[in-house]
Amino acid sequence: MTASLAAKPPSSSGSTDARTTTLSTASDHLPLWALLLHDDDVNEMGEVCEILCQVTPLRLGSAFAVMLRAHREGVARVCETHQEHAELLAHRLRLRGLHVSLKPL
Repeated sequence: MTASLAAKPPSSSGSTDARTTTLSTASDHLPLWALLLHDDDVNEMGEVCEILCQVTPLRLGSAFAVMLRAHREGVARVCETHQEHAELLAHRLRLRGLHVSLKPL
């Protein structure tokens, strides 16, 4: 997330110059981690989609694609985010019974 501030200091000629300064948040510079969903024989496909939609920012279509890839290939990438957020999402998904892991990128 970035924000712009416009500063218009007076110049020696009396006119103003527009200068833009970009501020960035600390999370913009953090390394990314992948949140991975693993296939299991416990959870129903529909339940997995519902949980992914409730816990992550995924919409139903994307959640279904992630669930199906994990079902077919054994593992699927849910999202990429900074470590602390990935750990929070993983914790919430584990509490709901899903099998997930984290991988630094």
